[in-house]
Amino acid sequence: MKKNISIVGHWLRILSLFFPLLLTQTAPAAELDLAPPVLAVPYGDNAAAGAYASIHGIKLYYETYGTGQPMLQIHGNGLSISSMGHQIAFFSPHCKVIVADSRGHGKSEIGADRLTYEQMAEDLNALLEKLKTKPVNVLGWSDGGIIGLLLTIRHPDKVGKLASTSICSRSSRTFPLPIWRRCKLRRS
Repeated sequence: MKKNISIVGHWLRILSLFFPLLLTQTAPAAELDLAPPVLAVPYGDNAAAGAYASIHGIKLYYETYGTGQPMLQIHGNGLSISSMGHQIAFFSPHCKVIVADSRGHGKSEIGADRLTYEQMAEDLNALLEKLKTKPVNVLGWSDGGIIGLLLTIRHPDKVGKLASTSICSRSSRTFPLPIWRRCKLRRS
């Protein structure tokens, strides 16, 4: 048989669950170490893992880590390989991580042509061909997510799975026409 509990009784039960938390000692925010952990590997500046590939008239800098199923990681605008350091460290024990400085970023040259997402997606496609990889899983962050989407749309045979994070999903003055309207999606 179900008991009828008053609203006051209900709230008292909820508060009784949280009351012990009020009694516990916590460090003041000023004492907490909120700095991200320092990585042991100089991602983005690692001579042991880095190389240049001549692609579409530029030198594209890339690094590879680990072995197994290949994963392409793509950084966001204005960033470089080093911004993906924690993701590289997390995934490299489980798969072969391929990460490149996009055209005009980090150690990669910009070239003479206009810089576009499409051009950067084609650069990564050429890199994957040069490295003779089987289909890769792609992890793209921000503009890297948009580049990953374009790589998947334009070269579906090269991509196994795609994870795009923090991408622009609405039209704005910066993006006059959403990507999904500019590209023809292939449906299976």
